[in-house]
Amino acid sequence: MSQAPTFQVPPDVTALDPASGRRAICVQAEAELKRSSFRSLHAVSCEYEDGVLRLRGRLPSFFLKQLAQTLVARQLNGTARIDNRVEVKAG
Repeated sequence: MSQAPTFQVPPDVTALDPASGRRAICVQAEAELKRSSFRSLHAVSCEYEDGVLRLRGRLPSFFLKQLAQTLVARQLNGTARIDNRVEVKAG
């Protein structure tokens, strides 16, 4: 079984160029969500600042909210904290 790729952005990138490092982490996190077969996860957006990756958006279930967090956390490999601000709204 192949292992999911991890983020290729070393932690010091944000120190050298904060804007590029934040952007790269968000782009990779959102790409991971877009690879999901659950299409509703494709609309979740990310912001990264001060070691915290914040997830935002609206999903129809708590299961999908947790899945979004799990997919992104697996990629971060402990290099950032996740603040899951996704709202759950059915319908």
